[in-house]
Amino acid sequence: MAKLASRLIRIIQPQRLAVHIVAALVFGLSLLLYLITLAPGVVWQHYGQDGGELVSASLMLGVAHPPGYPTYLMIGHLFWRATFFDSPAFTFNLLSALSAAIAVVGFYYLTTILCHMLDKESRHSYLLLIVSAGSSLTFATSSVFWSQAVIAEVYTMNSAFFCLALLLAVMTVGARSSASSFDVFHMGGRNYLGATASKWIFNYGTLLSGICIGVGMGNHLTIVFLVPPVLLYYFYGEGLRVRPLFAFIGGIFIGLMVYAYLPLRAGIIGLPINWGRTDTLEGFVWQITAVPYQDKVFGVASGEIGDRLWSWAWMTVDQMTLLGVVVSIVGLLAMARVWPGIAMTKINVALIYVIYSVSYATSDSYTYLIPVYGIMGVLLGLGWYTLGDQLVKRLADDPLRKITIWALVLSMALTLPIFNIATNYAETDVSENTEAFDYVQDVFNNIESNAVLVATGDNEVFAIWYGHYSEGMGPRVSVIVAPLLQYDWYWETLTQQHPGRIPEVMPKTYEERILQIVKQNIGSRPVYFTYVDGAIESEFDVQEIDRVYRVASQ
Repeated sequence: MAKLASRLIRIIQPQRLAVHIVAALVFGLSLLLYLITLAPGVVWQHYGQDGGELVSASLMLGVAHPPGYPTYLMIGHLFWRATFFDSPAFTFNLLSALSAAIAVVGFYYLTTILCHMLDKESRHSYLLLIVSAGSSLTFATSSVFWSQAVIAEVYTMNSAFFCLALLLAVMTVGARSSASSFDVFHMGGRNYLGATASKWIFNYGTLLSGICIGVGMGNHLTIVFLVPPVLLYYFYGEGLRVRPLFAFIGGIFIGLMVYAYLPLRAGIIGLPINWGRTDTLEGFVWQITAVPYQDKVFGVASGEIGDRLWSWAWMTVDQMTLLGVVVSIVGLLAMARVWPGIAMTKINVALIYVIYSVSYATSDSYTYLIPVYGIMGVLLGLGWYTLGDQLVKRLADDPLRKITIWALVLSMALTLPIFNIATNYAETDVSENTEAFDYVQDVFNNIESNAVLVATGDNEVFAIWYGHYSEGMGPRVSVIVAPLLQYDWYWETLTQQHPGRIPEVMPKTYEERILQIVKQNIGSRPVYFTYVDGAIESEFDVQEIDRVYRVASQ
């Protein structure tokens, strides 16, 4: 027992323990903030409408909209099984908050590692922990990232995979360039845990970073943008070697095996949420290549690019503050001087995400900038540390002046997240937002059992799906999504789910399909719409009842 205690004392030295104590504080503070502002259920605010579908598809292990999100659906399902909350939406909101807090801690560790690279003599070890904590919390409290941490969405989990892959890449090159003695988490170096972790990173870091990206692509495809910069970083750090290249690419393909989930689940008859018939080759390709959204890639008109860039630039200032942006540039210059490969990796990653975000023709594409803000948070920590270190070297002749300079730098580093909280709290807080839930209740309160409900719009459809399939709200009805009737696979799915309510012969046009469904059911069961359809109004009587429209024969 005494021998074990002696080993633990050697492993966890005070300075090394401080790294993890601060990490725990960063995690706890971030999670607490997210829990206080967490949405109670499904919400439309912060572009959270997809949450209703993602939650419902995950609970039934269905297939969500392209590109399917198999990683998110499987992790969400396991998390739901492992928790005890009554509300599925709240559970998935909590999953987003946990993923966000994990990502923040990951960026904290990445910042501490890079700060140690700037200061190999570790002259200010405890100080760099504080600036690392302050910079990671600045990212944690940025409005875009914070807004996604309180709703059921894929972006915070994407940030966690992104940070882990980047962290593994940096640690791998660091471990191999330091003759296998690189203490990745400052847990004791050659003594025990640090040496064990370094050994694993040394041998398998490249493979693990590839697996992380592959699995992450099952959560959100944009993490693939990390592949070219990380490959260039490996080449820069280790030279053009075949083995690391195959390990990295092989790891990506291993991670991509999560997409086997789609055809395995799509073949189950009766799944209410089952996009694209991915149990067929054509459907699988349609799903993973996100055919319905391909026209949005580089879909922004050239005349709008300048306005978007200007808007995105001011948004970045809003996330990190103007002072934070300036200090981040200082951090980038400092890293470029010490380790150009890491600096170029960060620049390349940021440029790819900015180009994609600016050119993607949706109103919420700014969320794709979250990895850029995470990188800026790391550079912010490097900038604060560089400023403090250089000011002390140039201006401080006595200990009191050194203390004064560092106190000023640390106070500014910790002030930024406080400023972000003060300015973003009211806008980000959705703890009392029940708009989507109230809408679903109103819809189901006004329709009868055995009805056919035709809906359109992501907000309305996904909220209705969630209420009906996840919460069991309302009477038993057949929910039909009007925009999906343009796809033949959806007609086939409806005939399996609602036999007798869908005509056996599939009309050729979208408009005719809606009309034939109404004709098939009118007179035998109630038919409702969540919107006004001009073609239906011309042939039937349509009566508005609160949130829905009842269709009857003329």
